Amino acid sequence: MSIVLDPGSAPRVDLLNSTKHNEKNNLDADSDGSKLQLPFTDAKYHVIRKSSQAETTFLAGIFGARASQSFASVVHEVRRYNKIKSTTGETINVGVAVRMIAATSELNLGFELTIPNLAAAGQLNNTEAFAAINVVGFNFSLGDLLVEPGNLDVESFVELEQSFSRLQKFIFSTDAEQHYAPMAIEYVS
Repeated sequence: MSIVLDPGSAPRVDLLNSTKHNEKNNLDADSDGSKLQLPFTDAKYHVIRKSSQAETTFLAGIFGARASQSFASVVHEVRRYNKIKSTTGETINVGVAVRMIAATSELNLGFELTIPNLAAAGQLNNTEAFAAINVVGFNFSLGDLLVEPGNLDVESFVELEQSFSRLQKFIFSTDAEQHYAPMAIEYVS
């Protein structure tokens, strides 16, 4: 999964989940071959909106049509990471992340875009939203800790929030560090 936040402005930020990229760059070890330390921990909330319009002309301008596609997503991310420099000088945040993601194709919502607000709107049938949990940089079976992705409403939000909390408690525990397989989770240029 790659989500690009406002690609036309600086700084560019990509949230990544790219096994191919990480295998190529061996991100689980420092340059001396030792285990990569993850000294930074934080929680972030990203709101991503994308809207595109296209105008198509049919029959030499006699008929015209507009098509638009838009979506919005919210990502609540908790992560442990380290900042490393790429060979091109970019800073890459490498580590472990747990993300709760909600998305909708309706942008005229009339309220602040947050996961709880999308769940409430889904419950009231005002909007259709989808939610899932994504874990990056962790190599261990998570079994019953994960909930299945699906439509977002108040009941599913409670399950999602409980799962998100259980995953954080498990993944960021000292006992789980042996299962870390750090991956590029963000590019910050």
